[in-house]
Formats: sequence, C-alpha cells, structure tokens
Amino acid sequence: MRIPSHRSGFTLVELLVLIAIVAILTALLVPAIQRVRESAARTQCTNNLKEIGLAFHSFHDIHKLLPQGGWTPPGACAADVNDRRQFGWSFQILPFLQQRDIYENPRSNAIAAAVAPVYYCPSRRQPGLYRGHNVIDYAGCAGSTRDGRDGVVTRGYVPSLSMSEIGDGVSNTLMVAEKQCNVARFGASADDNQSPFLSGWNGHWDHYRRVWKLKGVWQTPRPDYGSPSLMASQRFGSSHSAGINALFVDGCVRTIGYDIDPIPFMRACVRDDGLPFNAHDL
Repeated sequence: MRIPSHRSGFTLVELLVLIAIVAILTALLVPAIQRVRESAARTQCTNNLKEIGLAFHSFHDIHKLLPQGGWTPPGACAADVNDRRQFGWSFQILPFLQQRDIYENPRSNAIAAAVAPVYYCPSRRQPGLYRGHNVIDYAGCAGSTRDGRDGVVTRGYVPSLSMSEIGDGVSNTLMVAEKQCNVARFGASADDNQSPFLSGWNGHWDHYRRVWKLKGVWQTPRPDYGSPSLMASQRFGSSHSAGINALFVDGCVRTIGYDIDPIPFMRACVRDDGLPFNAHDL
C-alpha cells in the first residue's frame, strides 16, 4: 500500500504575510541605519573642526597671530602662485594638520590636486578631487564684512590678528564653521570652483563666509541646496539635517541649528561688537 506524501511549503496567504513583515522591518530599519550613519558622519565632522581648531592654536603659538585669510591682487581671480603668503588660512595651517608635504610642495598645480581629508564633511561628500581640484567644506568667519574686518579670518597676506584682540571673548566668537554648498555643482559653483589653498580672497567665498542683513534681517545658516546655476553662497550651512557644526576660538565645537535667532548668531560671528549673548541661544 502506497503511503501518501505530505508536501511542505508556504500558502499564498503565508507568503503575503511574510512579505508584509519584511516590508515593515525594512521600513523600520532603514531610517534607523540612516540615523546611525548621520550620527557617525556628524561626529567625524566635529572631529575635523577640532583638528582645525588645534591647528589654529598651534599656528598662533608660533606666530603669536592667527593665520591670514588670504589675498588676491587687483584684477586677479586667485592668489599669486609665486607669493604663498597670499594663500588662504586653509593652506597656512597645513603643517599643523600633518600635511607638511602639501605645504612644501613646490608645484602649485600639485597643491591644487592634493587632498586633505580633514577638510571634507562626510555628510556631504567624500575626500577627493572635484572638477580636477581639491575643495573644502569649512569656512573661516569673516564677521559681517566682505574683507573680514570684524571677523576672526581677515583679508590679508600676512597674519595680523591675535587672540587678545577677540574683544567679545574666545568662547563667544565663531572662528570656522561648515559652509553652505550647491550640491548639484560640486567643484563648479563660484564658491567651490577653485582650490581653497590657492584662491586667496577673491570674492568667490571659497573658504570664508559672513553674516549680513537682507531686508533688515541678519542672515543665518541654511541647509545645502541644489541648483543648475553657478551662483556663490556667502552663508554658513551644511548637509546635516538639523544645523551646522561651528568651531569657536577657544577650540569648542558647537551645533548651531538652522532655526537660530539671527541676533545671537550675528553676535557670535562679529568678534568685537561688545554685545553679549547667551551661549544657550546658539
């Protein structure tokens, strides 16, 4: 007598239930994984700024002044490659970031193609060349002026500002923070189209940012944006969802939200306005 066989397998209902469970788990896990990745990227970004802060302090320890913002000769669109004093702050502090090989390279085209990973925020982009040159995701604070007269990073080809001249206090004054970028035109937008080492102070805002009034309101950080245009941004900003990481002169890195009140942000950017603000407002 033949014993009937029993076939094992999923019924259609069971299969649909399994698919639904997998879909629910995926919907729950993907945002959690994204949050973990963003948290790790923000931590790395914070560490980058701390390293930059230590380099600023090391530069000041030796020169008794903070690094210059850079210089561009009249009529030029970048620094004179034969006068490295005109190169920006991001070049001047390279020896203190264990990047002396870039700093001492005799060829300007090699400097423009040299990658310093500490200058890239992992939430935005990976270290590398964009349109054939290096870029930077951080900007020195020029205060409220186009030449940095009331900021920490000032236009010039020699160091000229000491920490003792930070009238509002080193813990109350922003030095370097993340810059807003056009994510659709990496390496091409006017504020991202040159190596920050060689761009000098050319009005393209490659490695510096400021605060200014628009219709009577001080402008605050904004998220990155995407545009087919080659426009330049003067704003601080980032690819983080909630706000920017900002380095203060004392070496502390704080998160400044996109919803910050314009007045405390302006006071943090201007080094000597004599106007106090509550650090908890940042």
